[in-house]
Amino acid sequence: MLVNEIVRMNNARKWMKSNESFLPTWHAYIGYRYGLFDRLEKPMPISMLAAEDQLDEQLLNCWVETGIAVGHLKKKGKGRVKSVKSIRRQMSKFDKSSVGVLVEEMMRLHIPTLLAFDQKLSKDPHPDEDDYGHVVAETSALIETIAYPKLNSVIKDTKAKHILDLGSGYGGYLNRIAADHPDLSLTGIEINEAVVQEAARRADHKHIRFKQEDILSEIEHDERPDLIMMNNALYYFNEGERSKIFDYIYRSLVSKGSFVMITPLADSEKGLAFPAAFNSFMSGHEDMHPLPTREEIKQLADTHRFKIKNETAVVKEGGWHFFHLTKKRLKKGTA
Repeated sequence: MLVNEIVRMNNARKWMKSNESFLPTWHAYIGYRYGLFDRLEKPMPISMLAAEDQLDEQLLNCWVETGIAVGHLKKKGKGRVKSVKSIRRQMSKFDKSSVGVLVEEMMRLHIPTLLAFDQKLSKDPHPDEDDYGHVVAETSALIETIAYPKLNSVIKDTKAKHILDLGSGYGGYLNRIAADHPDLSLTGIEINEAVVQEAARRADHKHIRFKQEDILSEIEHDERPDLIMMNNALYYFNEGERSKIFDYIYRSLVSKGSFVMITPLADSEKGLAFPAAFNSFMSGHEDMHPLPTREEIKQLADTHRFKIKNETAVVKEGGWHFFHLTKKRLKKGTA
């Protein structure tokens, strides 16, 4: 790993960590706006609160997870949650000592104005793009710096020859692999056409193939891969689609093939605040879905006949984990 890459990753971690200081304010604002701290003065199941107040239960659960991580809420028995007294008084709709209205002003007036500053600063404002493909591809490259040595170790251990990268972005992993293993067959699949074109332009090795395809279209390949990667992509798919992807990967791999996946977990032991808020963002975004939990990954692996050979945290601040899965051997007489 080059020195400048280490410096860049350390700086990324620093900024990621700095975002956590904003989470209590965001959480307090939502709680004040909907009177949730008052409602949770006594322990209550989230499903009951969602039903009685006509709230989206999935998003409410994300808000609760963040509240527990930042210390605004406490878990009680039988799946119930209660608000902490100090935050309840500060963010109450009824307590005279409440300062919730100030937080509401900041979040509804000040913060949106600051976020719109980039559009107002230039005399020729740039359009606010809806396509975030390039941004996602660049941020994924930061995770790549730390994760690649683990991936490279799997390549060496499994003696992989044909590698398929699902959601390959700008091809950072594939370029690194090509540099270290010039004889391997490498293919990247990416749904965003502009990202595919940029990946091809950036490619340092001509034998890397990039294709614009939808992962869910279950593409057939000329040669069956013995290693399939899918990094920072699982949260773009709902539960049913995730199951379909695992099934496709299993059927695509050779008999002793491996599946490597990097994904943030909703229930990471370390870096709880950031993943909890990240999960809230994913759940609230129209094109994304809640982060997977460790248990969901285990269930997907078991259902689709994979064995989790290794799991390692790669970026603790964001809850990102590296998974190495291998195909289970089928018993004789099974399909």
